[in-house]
Amino acid sequence: MIGFILGIFTASQLPFLVSLVFCLSFILVILLVYGAKSVIWVTRPLGFSRLGQRHVKGLDHSFGASHFSLRTLLYATICWGMGFTWFTVSADRLLQSRLPQAHTGDWVVEGRVIGLPSHETDLIRFNLQVTNVISAPEGVKLKDANFERIRLRWFKSDVSVLPGATFTIVAKLKPPHSLANPYGFDYERWALIKGIDATGYVKKHLDYQAPDISVSLIRFKLAHWLTELWSGSPLIAASYRALLLGDRGGLSDDHWALMEQTGTSHLLVVSGLHIGICVWCGWWIGRCLVACTYLGLRLGHKGGPVWPWLERVLPVFFALVLSGIYVGLAGFSLPTQRAWIMAAVLLGGLLLKCPPSVWRRWWFAMFLVLLLNPLSIYEVGFWLSFGAVGALLLLIARRSQSSGIKTAIRAQIWITIVMLPLVTLSFGQVSILSPFVNLLAIPYILLILLLSVPALLCAYCGWMLPLIMVGNLLSVFWSVLDAVVSVAVNLLGSSSIYLILAPSYWALFSLLVGIFLLLQPVKGRLRWVGVLCCLPAFLPQQERMNKGQFSAVVFDVGQGNAVLISTQNHRLLYDTGARYRSGGSAFESAVLPALSKLSPSANGFLIDELVVSHADNDHAGGLQAIYDHGISFDRLTGGSPLHLLEFPINTYQQCQEQTAWEWDGVSFRYLVAPSQRQTSVTNNQSCVLEIRSSSCSFLLTGDIDEGVEQELSSQLKPVEWLLAGHHGSRHSTGEFLLASTTPKTVVFSAGFLNRYGHPHQDVLSRVLSYTDNVLRTDQDGAVFLYETLNGRCESETWRTRQKRFWSKG
Repeated sequence: MIGFILGIFTASQLPFLVSLVFCLSFILVILLVYGAKSVIWVTRPLGFSRLGQRHVKGLDHSFGASHFSLRTLLYATICWGMGFTWFTVSADRLLQSRLPQAHTGDWVVEGRVIGLPSHETDLIRFNLQVTNVISAPEGVKLKDANFERIRLRWFKSDVSVLPGATFTIVAKLKPPHSLANPYGFDYERWALIKGIDATGYVKKHLDYQAPDISVSLIRFKLAHWLTELWSGSPLIAASYRALLLGDRGGLSDDHWALMEQTGTSHLLVVSGLHIGICVWCGWWIGRCLVACTYLGLRLGHKGGPVWPWLERVLPVFFALVLSGIYVGLAGFSLPTQRAWIMAAVLLGGLLLKCPPSVWRRWWFAMFLVLLLNPLSIYEVGFWLSFGAVGALLLLIARRSQSSGIKTAIRAQIWITIVMLPLVTLSFGQVSILSPFVNLLAIPYILLILLLSVPALLCAYCGWMLPLIMVGNLLSVFWSVLDAVVSVAVNLLGSSSIYLILAPSYWALFSLLVGIFLLLQPVKGRLRWVGVLCCLPAFLPQQERMNKGQFSAVVFDVGQGNAVLISTQNHRLLYDTGARYRSGGSAFESAVLPALSKLSPSANGFLIDELVVSHADNDHAGGLQAIYDHGISFDRLTGGSPLHLLEFPINTYQQCQEQTAWEWDGVSFRYLVAPSQRQTSVTNNQSCVLEIRSSSCSFLLTGDIDEGVEQELSSQLKPVEWLLAGHHGSRHSTGEFLLASTTPKTVVFSAGFLNRYGHPHQDVLSRVLSYTDNVLRTDQDGAVFLYETLNGRCESETWRTRQKRFWSKG
């Protein structure tokens, strides 16, 4: 089992998928080696000992006393190869069903809605299981349609989208694509794990068939009933849907941020914790039935072999049935399936006459989960679930005799310490409030979960008082979380709630060693050695660059701009990306995760200067998010007049009125064309910013057109890096600009398969006549521009740095 798991883990860490022929050949070679070894071992007593000594003298000792060890090694190698091959086969099958980029277009498909649709303002998101492909885009053959599950958006739907309903629709489809940025969410990986082969939106529907009864429809109706029941308190309704059904769509970003700050996100996401409480309840229901049955057998003067069988089976049966029902209510999501399998394996061992050790059952549960879905190894929840259970098993192995409260406190501290490396590696930050809040929040939420079922049954029968009381308990939960965060912010500051960790691999290894020493049942100096080993992971890992140097990150924000310029002690953000019609912004998904992990400037700001090149949404749309997240900065500069930004700002200056300045030996200056001071065209109001050190230079032109570029030609100097104007529009980045700057590297910040066709082929042809180093955020992800210690100007892309087999880069 361990060899199989290690094989899956090894294959998952490779940046590419190994050929299936190679995998099968490897297993075949190992089998041949094992077969040859067995033949030699069997034939030795038959008179071939001299032959064996002459030809396999080096193996004589290995096939003697160490025969068992060699056999074990060969078995483990075969299992490793099988795990490696199984992962490769599974991943390759999922990739083969993904819609190719060349097949993007309008498809007519028939399919069935699966899972719970997500309802937003004028927008519905849902998954469609495709049962029939009716027509394909022009130039694409129907036989090339291999996709099975698609993720769709439907704006202003005129039909109720219910689970199990069958639709015939016209949909604009494209392959799954994610913004590729450091610390950002990898949507392509998520889609691969969920089996989503294409994404898109519904243009119109041609046919509709009402759904039949199903588990998903029951979940949908229950969610609708809860929403109506708590129509006066949407937060309570959303909390109930998340707690009972695993439907997290009703909780706002502010609520998720509150839970993230307190480390309680896992409490309102149906996971192992909730399945565990159902297992516990089912177990005690079975125990009570066992006691009643035993009493009946005693009163009836019966017994015999029936009693031991019931004592073993009934608790396990009811534990798994009750938790299985809860898994069904949660939609058979991967985390709940994983938790239920783990519970089934751990409890199922009790039914055997000679139960295997809990650690063997723990490994076997991991083996089953990866056998059913090998790509779940990429899920953070996989490692956190098995890590938490492993931590509890370690604690149980120490057989603490403390009281219940002391045991609970010790368990919380123990899990926090053991899970620290996993949380650090997965999220890069740790909430310092989490251990203290969870100590009370976990039993509190479990109490609410226990009381909710009878309260909902009473509400269904018309008696609302129990449900109102439980709803008040949920209100208290949110109020307490808000109060705790407010107090922590007042005492520590908002940035001090998190321990921002970005440890190197050596620091992470040191952390593992330190935690291992801390968990040993010893006292004294060895524990202090463990504490010292943990310290490197909590020390700042980012090294500031030398004076006179700068670096830049051109974030992948889709159709828009967002560029972070860093010097030794200062940082400037040029543009903020777009705000989405459906809610949220590119700044929150692409820029903020990386910005919060990086060291602030020497002045204590995450950003020293914010530059909004002009008022268009794809450049200024994230301004509201910056204020919502409380990100402070020293100066705000923009190209458009203040009233065009549609946001109240006290201190605002236009870049056309600014002069040059210097930070840490790096010069900054705005280039202004005469026409920019009078123009009403927002694109031509863009701030044109030049950054220059002794070795490298970078020019950002916003969305100005060729006319303004020609006016600026007398002010332009050769640069190493150029951010192409207007995302590669046909009427920007013209000959005058390219001839004056002669850039070594040109970066296009454009959206994947955007409707404007940026970057335009004419622009690409012009740029390629000056340089071969053309980088595109839609294909390469975020672009890193930096100076080396010896003064060389280098560039690198995120998809190259983090190359994975599902990535389109």
